[in-house]
Amino acid sequence: KMKELKHVSDFELLKGFSAFTAWLWGQKFASGCFYDTVCLKSYPDRWDQSRGWRWQKCHEMAYLQRAPTSQPALRSPTMFLRTLLKQCDDVFGIGQSSKLALNNAALQATHGASYPNGTSNVFFTNFSDDPWQYAGIKPLEKERHVKDLPRCYVECDDCGHCKDLHQPSHTDPKPLKRCRIQAVKAMKKWMMEAVLKREGLSTLHPELLEAIM
Repeated sequence: KMKELKHVSDFELLKGFSAFTAWLWGQKFASGCFYDTVCLKSYPDRWDQSRGWRWQKCHEMAYLQRAPTSQPALRSPTMFLRTLLKQCDDVFGIGQSSKLALNNAALQATHGASYPNGTSNVFFTNFSDDPWQYAGIKPLEKERHVKDLPRCYVECDDCGHCKDLHQPSHTDPKPLKRCRIQAVKAMKKWMMEAVLKREGLSTLHPELLEAIM
């Protein structure tokens, strides 16, 4: 059960956070292969999706989460960037980390980084409590809006990673509900445009239009 911890030692706070993590994510969350260099290198029967995601991070995406140095953090203070780069070499072979910067630059150039190029009909979502939000796409100023790449930034308590990827519920925060409405409108618009283009029409029969919209 959740409870508020007041006037307790640092150790008790750490125990409380550990218990909360186990309750929320399961007892094996911190002991999984994803955080274990030896496992990622040598125990394929435990890999599941852990090694694949680590490969993406080490090969070209460069989403390496080091501990912040400007403020207190739960992440270990020994989690330096060089530690994470060394893990890439330990798991995937010496030299992998040296390729990462070049591969990441090529990835950014190909896809346009924060301003995707050569892309259309994509609805981007991002969330205020998601620690990955800075690796995603946030709303652009009006004059810098990219056509056919609408985006929705949801600000609310507990709006974290992939908040929209579950069955809609009446208990969903209002900002999330508004974002879903925007996404549905965008997809209906693209569907209508695709049908018009396929049929060589400038407008649709009312019954077909009603079915799409």
